Amino acid sequence: MSIPVSADVVVVGSGITGAATAAALAERGATVILLDKEHGPAREGSGRAQGSLRVQGRHPSEFPLAVEALGLWERAAAEDPRHDAELSRNGNLYLCTNEDERPLLLDLAAQARAAGLTDVRYLEADAVREMVPAALGPFLGGMWSPYDAQAQPHRGTQLFVRRAERGGVRFAYDTLATGILTERGRATGVDTNRGPVHTGSVVVAAGVWTAHLLAEVGIRMPLMPVCLSEVETAPQPPLFRPTVRAYGFGARQRPDGRLVVSAGLGARVTRRASLYDLNGLRFWLPRARTFRKNLRIRVDARQVVRELRHRRSLGAGLVPVPSPEPVADRNSVDDALRRLAQVFPAADPALPRRYWGGLVDMTPDGLPVIDHGAGPDGLVVVAGLCGHGLALGPALGEIAADLALDGATRRPIAPFSMARFAGEVTSREVMI
Repeated sequence: MSIPVSADVVVVGSGITGAATAAALAERGATVILLDKEHGPAREGSGRAQGSLRVQGRHPSEFPLAVEALGLWERAAAEDPRHDAELSRNGNLYLCTNEDERPLLLDLAAQARAAGLTDVRYLEADAVREMVPAALGPFLGGMWSPYDAQAQPHRGTQLFVRRAERGGVRFAYDTLATGILTERGRATGVDTNRGPVHTGSVVVAAGVWTAHLLAEVGIRMPLMPVCLSEVETAPQPPLFRPTVRAYGFGARQRPDGRLVVSAGLGARVTRRASLYDLNGLRFWLPRARTFRKNLRIRVDARQVVRELRHRRSLGAGLVPVPSPEPVADRNSVDDALRRLAQVFPAADPALPRRYWGGLVDMTPDGLPVIDHGAGPDGLVVVAGLCGHGLALGPALGEIAADLALDGATRRPIAPFSMARFAGEVTSREVMI
């Protein structure tokens, strides 16, 4: 089947941000074509997340986006009540397992209250156990937020895909964006492996592959794709309703009892390195000492060969179609499951049923990129979501729609400009 040849806006990427962008654009009356190189939506980062829609414990600049996004999640679920995305607002607990962690959690709680999240607070261990009686193991306390929510990632993304489809958005899967068409300094379309699509505005929300597409119009974006791992268990007895996180484990319990477990705060991530890593090296080298205990590097020989064959390390021709399955770090999440069972003894660490990895597009400062001035007019970029995309995606979609149609937004996005990479990046990322 051929793809449409024109639209008011072309969106590249059908993860949560791309889907939410398309839905927001359609709601404002725009004609939209959404392109994705995979066979369906949310096949990469968005569909492989843990499912925590986290509000607190963030950089202060993200608080407004997280709060707005949660309201948009609830609106989308109310509009489509027959589609069960397992959306629930059960809160979030950051458990303190070492006295050295307490000052950070107290500081994060204070930041949240200063941003208007007045019910975020630090609780001592006895108060935490009143909230989650199954937490019978050792810990010192925890930061509690009643605002946070949970959703099943792929089905949650489908809420926005379905909303976009109801608005008339055309989805073109198995369609690789190979370049951004420009004329007189303005984006005029997207070239694809199935022919060009002409448009007045382009939104790139292509996750870890964003830097390759932007390189085609001379934009260098320092993204580091890393792999985070998850494990899902067989159904277990009810243990906790909030998402629980700590140094060494993070988990949510699905309605049917299955636990979805990650390595939590300070998680070890895997980078499949290639010549691509030379791009933006000046940003990443100063952070090497910070990351050395959390970053496992493996050489991606297949990508290196591809780069040598193309004689370049950036470009749309280097994007694999379809993307290879990320390799989960089973040892890391098995260890997390054992650590979880130390705090929640009723959690059986011998019941893993499914492992998977998901690629996360990291930036040097741990903040997203939301930009419409770094390249040709009419080009909007939303990427570098650092594992926060599922939670923030609905709000990012509204912002991208504003930028694509109006060239501006009322929401505070100055901290997320790509211009910050012109100098030294000073903000320290908090890996939580």
